[in-house]
Amino acid sequence: MCAGFFRGQDAGGENVDAIFVGRDILSFYTEMRRTEMIFTGVIVVAILIGTAMFLWMLARLIFRGVESIIALATRIVDGKYETEVVVSSDDEVGPFESLFEQLRRVFGGVLQHVPELEGVGTRRE
Repeated sequence: MCAGFFRGQDAGGENVDAIFVGRDILSFYTEMRRTEMIFTGVIVVAILIGTAMFLWMLARLIFRGVESIIALATRIVDGKYETEVVVSSDDEVGPFESLFEQLRRVFGGVLQHVPELEGVGTRRE
């Protein structure tokens, strides 16, 4: 800390005496920068954890349902028309599974009434 005394004039031209006090704020500034770096690191880590959780939930809720429908569609294409689609959720994938089950029933019913099409949809190797 430093202090000083000086004489000067004010705005009206009057002589005035003044005292000034100065303080070194380098340590305060250094601590403030360190705190800022820690805070920034915590925010980055929180964003990364949040993003990872969001992607995990997206994969679990959406992609898993779509993958199961793809697996069922593959079985049906292979000629296994008795494979039933079970609606597994009430989210965006659920109505798609329900419609896919209706399509499977209609397609299976058509194939039962047209014996010559019984082999349609089976894969040939």
